[in-house]
Amino acid sequence: YGIGAASGIDLEKVRVPPFLPDTDEIRNDVADYLFEIEWFDQHLARVLNELERLGELENTLIVVTSDNGMPFPRAKATAYNYGVHMPLAIRWGTGIRKPGRVIDDFVNHVDFAPTFLEVAGVKIPKDMTGRSLTKLFRSRKSGYIDSKRRYTVTGLERHVWARPEGEVYPRRAIHTKDYVYIRNYAPDRWPMGSADFEGSHQGVFSDIDAGASKTYMMANQDDPLFGLAFGKLPPEELYEIQGDHAQMKNLAESPEYDRLKRKLLKTMENYMAKTDDPRAKGESPWKDYPFYKPGYLRGTYKEEYEALNTP
Repeated sequence: YGIGAASGIDLEKVRVPPFLPDTDEIRNDVADYLFEIEWFDQHLARVLNELERLGELENTLIVVTSDNGMPFPRAKATAYNYGVHMPLAIRWGTGIRKPGRVIDDFVNHVDFAPTFLEVAGVKIPKDMTGRSLTKLFRSRKSGYIDSKRRYTVTGLERHVWARPEGEVYPRRAIHTKDYVYIRNYAPDRWPMGSADFEGSHQGVFSDIDAGASKTYMMANQDDPLFGLAFGKLPPEELYEIQGDHAQMKNLAESPEYDRLKRKLLKTMENYMAKTDDPRAKGESPWKDYPFYKPGYLRGTYKEEYEALNTP
């Protein structure tokens, strides 16, 4: 804690997302996160320099992205853009026409595997739901290129073992340029882990990573932002990104958005059916998936959690 400020990041210039309290503690936490990103960038530079030294830089397809959004309350392990809108930069000197372009097409992590297979000259299996990005590589245009890439669908069932018996929190979301629509299938459950169930490595609300921001908000639960990040959610959420980039104002109950909401839901459900999502058929196999502890495999966390949560 404090390494960001100690390394020269000006806390006064740190931009705190609107869903987090703007306090010294959280400014420091965000600054520490920015320092980690700078640390990553330094290592990335070393990788690029080494590829150049070997003479392979232009012949290497390099994909730089992230596995989730920032590890803060109401970001990581949520369906909001702060949780699922990943950074993505792709470099391939000999394979991308007109490099330096910024495109607006929606892509997903599931698109990486078919991309790598096609580039390697390997046939893409029909049951892969992702689509190769090579069409985007070959284009010379900026902005939107592929008319079929105007939205993406994301989903979450279980992040960590955060509820008794490993219960999941099922949600699906569709993201477009202008809107985010989220369907929460079990609104009676705690979305970020049960409030009275202690996980083995993150405490209560285990789907929120332990850290200075979580500690501060847990100690200040009278702040309205606490309920927004930790509390239960309605069955439907709808956000207009223009003017609300952090998705703070839920429009799902506003009658004027009913038609749009139905359209987004239909598009999302069609995608779920097309990709054989079990949730589209009312099935939930994920609860029975074993959860493995990092570092060693020892089945599930069940015995450890029972010990922590037994009076």
